[in-house]
Amino acid sequence: MSAISERSRVFVPTGLGELLQTLKAHPDATIYAGGTHILSSRATPYLELPQKVVSLHQVEELTRVTRTEKYVEFGAAVTLGRIIGLGPKAFPPALFDAIRTLGPPGIEHLATIGGNICVSGRLMTLIPILYLLEGRVELRSAAGSRWVRIGRVHDADGRLVLEPGEVMTRLRITPGSWNRQAFKSFGTIYLPQTNPLVFCGLAQLDNSVLSDFRFAITTHRPRMIRNRALEAELVGRKVPLTKRDYEAIDAGITSVMQEQSIPRGSIQGRRAIRLTEWFAQQLR
Repeated sequence: MSAISERSRVFVPTGLGELLQTLKAHPDATIYAGGTHILSSRATPYLELPQKVVSLHQVEELTRVTRTEKYVEFGAAVTLGRIIGLGPKAFPPALFDAIRTLGPPGIEHLATIGGNICVSGRLMTLIPILYLLEGRVELRSAAGSRWVRIGRVHDADGRLVLEPGEVMTRLRITPGSWNRQAFKSFGTIYLPQTNPLVFCGLAQLDNSVLSDFRFAITTHRPRMIRNRALEAELVGRKVPLTKRDYEAIDAGITSVMQEQSIPRGSIQGRRAIRLTEWFAQQLR
């Protein structure tokens, strides 16, 4: 079950039960799936694993994909490349657009859906779209399991809410029937100096009337930017939107950005406002 090297001890459980027992015995171990976060955050040109590592590569239960009429469920170790391979009609296009922005070509065959969610200290690229798709994750330990909404996987400081010995096992999303979608990404989430910003918008337009409107924005700060009051205000409006509607968008985005001490006139502040207005303009 394990291999020992000079610096690291690597556990390779062959099933979910064995994985949970391993984490119970070693709650301080680092989970290793695709390894892309570990590779990107290393301080030297050489791969240095943590002292204890638990590999998910042999846990078949974490590689399953299930689709029903109401939801789609991914095992935490499903690669992003496999999701793309399922075809553009299987999931919302915005999810595919988000996955395609993640790093250099080929990385999608290593990176996993669970790995993009379970990074402590920051909200990664897929978080906004999964949030709008009402994503929920199953967290399991040897003591039991619980379901947590994507927006509650991280606390206000960006730390994961996982308890010792707990691991993410499944993600469940509700694809919906959105007829307007958008995804845009700027900068690099690991580099605050690049002014990173991720924007995702979903809308349902019925006979020129907005029946649903959602947007979510993330920056280098570990908190989601969303204004539900603004979304509710726009629902029921006819398109194209009026000047008054765009003024409400400007004020609504400005207020939530200010809560995170991001000035309206900053690069991120201007982009957040312009992208939300741009998405609203596509509702024709």
